[in-house]
Amino acid sequence: LYQIVYNYQDSALSGYLGERARTIGETDFELVDGLYQLGEYDLTVDVAPGDGFLVNWKYHPDAFSADAVAGMAEHFATLVDSILDSDGQSPIGMLNLLGDEERRLVTEAWNRTEADFPAQRTCWDLFAEQVEANPDASAVTCGQLTLTYRELADRSSALALALRRRGVAPGDVVGVCYERSLDLVVALLAVMRLGAVYLPLDDRLPAERLSYMVEDSGAQLIICHEAVMDRLAAVGTPKARLYATDRQDDQADQTRAAAAETSADAPDSPASTPPAAYIIYTSGSTGRPKGVVVPHA
Repeated sequence: LYQIVYNYQDSALSGYLGERARTIGETDFELVDGLYQLGEYDLTVDVAPGDGFLVNWKYHPDAFSADAVAGMAEHFATLVDSILDSDGQSPIGMLNLLGDEERRLVTEAWNRTEADFPAQRTCWDLFAEQVEANPDASAVTCGQLTLTYRELADRSSALALALRRRGVAPGDVVGVCYERSLDLVVALLAVMRLGAVYLPLDDRLPAERLSYMVEDSGAQLIICHEAVMDRLAAVGTPKARLYATDRQDDQADQTRAAAAETSADAPDSPASTPPAAYIIYTSGSTGRPKGVVVPHA
């Protein structure tokens, strides 16, 4: 089934269309409104040779707007001109469909996408701007759970304060081992708020690889859910402490810390831009995995 018809007629169209024909380039055509008849196709293009080419565009107004059909008509005229200019010898990919002005619009005007980027600011700084501008807007959703920007900032700040009290300082590497969840986003923001560097870990990886990543990165603390603590403890990373952020007593500790927080206690972003946001390890397919340090900007 089809809804578009191209019909080449070897006869002149009516004098009415001929009188109204207008010229674009070297190709004559006319866009005629109101010729749609019930039962015809969404778009019918009738072409008849004469002194030039008379092209009758009939369209259903529910399927196409007048501007859309006018644009197709101009593209058609440009394409025919391009074929005639090349004597039919050019490959299809070399034929012109856009006029000079439209080509400049597409290739130049619409491609002016350069923009200044705040290279001296951290991911937390940019997030904090959104918290200020849209505190009650949805920030992150996982399944049926959603946190607003304010809620996400509050939870991240509470965890950041708890991490700082456990000795995390700017530049430290913190292992982050969570499944996809709201807690994962909270943890990443908390680490970055302190100016620390997060190391994403997947507890499903072989123990040897996890151990290597933790030791090679110099991570001193790993934050996770309580459900994976035994698995991570068995990895064999004696230098890295484990902190389950969803354990009841740990959550209570975060709540107390947040409630007791004063402006002096608040974990401010570091004065200078931290050199890194996170460390990601390569697959190690050509040797040992290598840690790639990724900056904020």
